[in-house]
This record gives sequence, C-alpha cells and structure tokens, in this order.
Amino acid sequence: MHGIVDVKTDVYAFGVLLLELISGRPAIDDAHNSVVMWAKPLINNKSNTEIVDPSLDDDYDWDQLNRMVMVASLCIHQCSTDRPQMNQVARMLKGDEGAMQSKKKFQKRPALKRTYPLEVIAEEESNSNKPSTLRNQKNEIGFEEDDLSEDGDANL
Repeated sequence: MHGIVDVKTDVYAFGVLLLELISGRPAIDDAHNSVVMWAKPLINNKSNTEIVDPSLDDDYDWDQLNRMVMVASLCIHQCSTDRPQMNQVARMLKGDEGAMQSKKKFQKRPALKRTYPLEVIAEEESNSNKPSTLRNQKNEIGFEEDDLSEDGDANL
C-alpha cells in the first residue's frame, strides 16, 4: 500500500493466506473485495465461526481454528512493526504457548497515536534546514506566532 517492502510484508501476505485457508475465500474476489477487510470485523467481534469456510460444516478442530485466526490477525496488523516474525508465527501455529502469550500481551498495549500528519513529518524531514517551515507547521497545529521564539521553538 505504501510502496515499502520488507520482511513484515511477507508476514502480512502469510496472514492473508491463512485467512484464505480458513474462509475458503480468495484474497480479492470478483467484486474486488479483500478477504482482510471482510474478516477484520469478524475477528474483532471474535466471530471465528463466521470466518470458517461453510463447506467444512463443523468438521474442524476448534483450538486449531482459534489459533489460526489469532495468528492471522497478528499477521495482518495494520502497523508492520506490530506484526510477529515468521519464526514466531511458526511457533504459534504449532501451539507454542510461550510465543502465543507474549503476542497476546503485546496486543493489549495501547495504540500509539501520531501527533502530526505524515505530510508534516515528511516535509519537516525534507526541509530540516529551514526554520520558517517549522514555524509554519507549529502555527498549523495550534501555536500562536507569539508562542514561538526566534529559533522556532515553542515558548510555553
């Protein structure tokens, strides 16, 4: 989506594959709907049985299903740094309780919120030698001109 490819991109793709296996749906259907977008609300509501391929009826192991859904949800996490490494994925799928417990604790931490829009951060990085850019950015986020010193720092 952002044009950045790394090992965590492969982890995301593996999460999509797991969702395909669980649901029997393609990654993207004929109407261009993503299996991830379809499954996320069901995962968030813990409706794992609604994700399962209907052709399976009830002929599957519940523990394995829940483990696969949990691992898939970790793999498709929006923030790539919050996705597990593939060795952790393999251990979780095998039922390694230690790996599963550490990822559950990791999931419960509060989400960090960005304080600046990405455009502002990117512009600041590209124009780091221009103090007027910083001054304009601080004005856009609620600082008054009087609150800024000559070097662009806030006087609070």
